[in-house]
Amino acid sequence: TNAVLGAEYMRGETLQVVMEFFCLAVFDVDSSTRLLFLEAPNMDDARSDAASARTVLFPGVAWGLRWAVFRDDLHLEVGGAASFARGDIVLLPALHWSLDDSQRLSFGALVIDGPSDGYGGIYDGNDQVYIQYRWSR
Repeated sequence: TNAVLGAEYMRGETLQVVMEFFCLAVFDVDSSTRLLFLEAPNMDDARSDAASARTVLFPGVAWGLRWAVFRDDLHLEVGGAASFARGDIVLLPALHWSLDDSQRLSFGALVIDGPSDGYGGIYDGNDQVYIQYRWSR
């Protein structure tokens, strides 16, 4: 089961902000089972006295920001997601500069971090920085 609560703010074409809080709930999980990426390994101690079935919650937040400046020629974008229970985080900053109607230069990154046994730690080696030039007729 999933639940999402979100808010969005827009100021014309120059500013867009989106924020969503989410929670994934997994019901009737056997007490001897650890849900990979959703639960920390130290949950074993907490589960030893648990009933035969339990509910696992995985809350987090996702966000996005897009801000245009200089007559809409320069765009700053920041997106990301984080889990509250595990501490995993994904950040996607980018800067886009429209040189003219047919040319665009972009700089950006993908940063993933978190505990070594979660998706943040497993994909931590996939961090990226990029430069992109786009031309169209």
